[in-house]
Amino acid sequence: MVSVCCVVFNHRDYIGEALDSFVKQETNFKFEVLVHDDASTDGSSEVISAYARRYPDIVKPILQSENQWMRNTRNPLIHELFPRARGKYIALCEGDDYWTEKDKLKIQVEFLETCPEYSICFHNTFQGHVVEKSRLYSFDSDNEVSLIDAFNHPIGHTSSLVFRRELGFPKALIEKTNIGDWPLKLHMLMRGKGFYFSKPMSFYRIHGTSVYGANHALRQIMTSIETYPLFLQEYGYSSAIKLKSKLRIHT
Repeated sequence: MVSVCCVVFNHRDYIGEALDSFVKQETNFKFEVLVHDDASTDGSSEVISAYARRYPDIVKPILQSENQWMRNTRNPLIHELFPRARGKYIALCEGDDYWTEKDKLKIQVEFLETCPEYSICFHNTFQGHVVEKSRLYSFDSDNEVSLIDAFNHPIGHTSSLVFRRELGFPKALIEKTNIGDWPLKLHMLMRGKGFYFSKPMSFYRIHGTSVYGANHALRQIMTSIETYPLFLQEYGYSSAIKLKSKLRIHT
């Protein structure tokens, strides 16, 4: 029913907590965990292999011997993980983050199964440093999410995404932006509605080697500005004219 896609690079200190939060999900359906390690140098692959031996029916490792991102900027989501995914739905979580609720997948999948007009759903997320949880992420109440919302707000951290695999993936947009989750949100919200659960069900870990770190809010704004013209090229100018008039950030 669900393919959990996890990207790892030098996450040895964190990946065990992430994998524990995946395999301990309480569901009434089957799911797989696809873990891509891009030739980590800190021993992450050994931790992943140990979990694969312990949970052979769930954890499916993809261990690179040479770093694909540094060699030819191959995004692991579109080149390695998504092509291998077998689930009706795909869930994302990076190797240094983790899920905080054992029924996270069940809540989101049951919603999407019941509401076919929705293409994607997110949820609130704790965020903070390694030893300290800080503020909540995004909105404080359940909300329907639109494409305009996605451009105007930092909606749904990567660890909160669950979406329909059948709707495809914005390969070109991901390759142009070198970002995975942001183009996915836009792509899915072009094809259906989104829903945001106010309940926090994951933890976004901010640390020295995290992608956004302390500058996440600024990076979100810059990503919106940089992605907008690429979005127009990918989906057509006519389909986005109304969108631009409602954006808080204009290019």
